[in-house]
Parts: sequence; structure tokens; C-alpha cells
Amino acid sequence: MIFIKQLERYKKLDELIKQEETGTPKKLANELKISRSHLYRIIDFFREYGADISYSRKKRTFYYTKPFNISNLGIQSKLLDNDGLQNISGGFYRIGSLNEFKGFPLTFKKFIIFF
Repeated sequence: MIFIKQLERYKKLDELIKQEETGTPKKLANELKISRSHLYRIIDFFREYGADISYSRKKRTFYYTKPFNISNLGIQSKLLDNDGLQNISGGFYRIGSLNEFKGFPLTFKKFIIFF
């Protein structure tokens, strides 16, 4: 679940930067529910993958100085239902149906697979 929250945070940050509506670093960190230092680590991570991000003190926002696509981070997701899950094993040997896998609660109706 932590990985999914991190991806959601990346997407939200990307959207706010594209809209040029991030606000101050402190406000943005609060909105993302992270510390300011964590925010700057994420921005540095984006920069490592080609994002040219600047901050405007006048507008009080981060912005991309050239177009950036979050898929450049190398993370893609696809929502799968139970039928889609039947076609993958996720690194585990599949024993009959997914509900038979012991030790892992399968309470979700849909899953997100990252590749």
C-alpha cells in the first residue's frame, strides 16, 4: 500500500506542477502530507528522470520549464480485475484460484499491477 500512496503522490505533484498551482513548498508539502525535505527529494527524483522543474517566487509555484511526462519515471500501472489476474502469477506459483493462496488476504476486488 505504501508504494501505491507514493505513486498517487507523484501523480498529484505532477498535476499541480503542470497546472502551476503548487503554492509555496511548505503548503505543497502539507497538501501531499509529507515534510518539505521529502518534497525536495521527490522533486530531485523527478529531475533525475528529465524533469526541468523551477520555482517562481513571484507566482509562488513550481513549474516545468519544458514538457515532462510522468511516464518518464519508468512506472506504469494497469488496473486488473479478477479475470485479468488469472493471466498472471506475480512471481508466485499459482495454486488453482487466487482465493486458495494461503497467508495473503485477498479482499480486494480489483488490483493495480505495476510494471
